[in-house]
Amino acid sequence: MKNKCIYIVFFLFQCSVAYSQTESGRFFVGLSTDYKLVNSQNEYPSKTEKYAVGANINYMLFKNMSIGFGFEYGLNSTKTYFNSAETYVIDKKEDRKYSLNLKYFVPLGEKSFFTISVLPKYISSSIEESYISRYIMFPTQRYNQNAIKATNETLTPSFNAYGFDITPSFFFFPISKLGVEVSAGNLFGYLYSSSMSQDGKEKIFTREFEVLGVNTVGLGVTLYYFINK
Repeated sequence: MKNKCIYIVFFLFQCSVAYSQTESGRFFVGLSTDYKLVNSQNEYPSKTEKYAVGANINYMLFKNMSIGFGFEYGLNSTKTYFNSAETYVIDKKEDRKYSLNLKYFVPLGEKSFFTISVLPKYISSSIEESYISRYIMFPTQRYNQNAIKATNETLTPSFNAYGFDITPSFFFFPISKLGVEVSAGNLFGYLYSSSMSQDGKEKIFTREFEVLGVNTVGLGVTLYYFINK
């Protein structure tokens, strides 16, 4: 009986601590990892695989609402198809993403929450390598006849983008100060980017959209440590 009472008290204590972590005035820091697969059906269809790791710091502005700043480093590989499945270009990029994170916590149980995050973001990246499957005989939006003459090239054009993501996730506390967030990707994402053509003579502007379950699938996991007031 005594052991049962101790267990009940401990359980109630853990539950109250979990809820107290989302009270206003508390800081928490996080480490994240993310994988994403994006299929784009533009003028030329493409498939992008993204791997990223990051860190962030957050502050509970109000009960169940936080604001944070994050940095993420990612490696992307994009395969763009042209007039056939055998004619394609593979771009490999390094991304550096800086973002704000507005997060709202909706309680689901004693230690779990549904969260929705809005993340305005800025991305700076460079294409480290471009592989061309074979000579492309026509100019395109991004690649032209003068630029593509070899099967392998090392390139460093600049690439800058602005946008935002809306991301749902599941958040739970396995122990009092440790939070785990799991996400399947962005519910919606928008990106407006500018880059230079490979010959450096033309500036190109593009818009990209991500819709979870339509053209994007992914998995992200973030570990948070909650700091005492």
